[in-house]
Amino acid sequence: MRAFASRTDPVKGAIKAALAAGQVSPDDAARYRSFWTDARSTRKRLSGGRARELGLSTSDAIVATVVFVLLGSVTIAGPVLYALVGGERARASLDSAKAWLGEHNAAVMAALFLVFGVDLIAKGLPPLT
Repeated sequence: MRAFASRTDPVKGAIKAALAAGQVSPDDAARYRSFWTDARSTRKRLSGGRARELGLSTSDAIVATVVFVLLGSVTIAGPVLYALVGGERARASLDSAKAWLGEHNAAVMAALFLVFGVDLIAKGLPPLT
């Protein structure tokens, strides 16, 4: 379990490599590390105050927020747009997916809760040791 808890975060590794290569200053590296490793939710990462800590202008913060919202809504907007544009072929494939999910609902939910449980345990064990 310790090996799992001590895995290297790819963002931290990239920041460390950029710092070692002299591409960022130590102050910038600390700000980037603080921004990406903050324990708060991702929504708060793109709030105006956090974006300003990175030196983003207001327009850059707005663009980052818009991109974040668009990426977050892809799981909803994707199938809807597919149904609108794809016609009967899209309807058939979406109906097939809906039937499969309905038939395997218990397994899908069990897998989802398993992932949530493992994540919760992985985050809860390190403070105990």
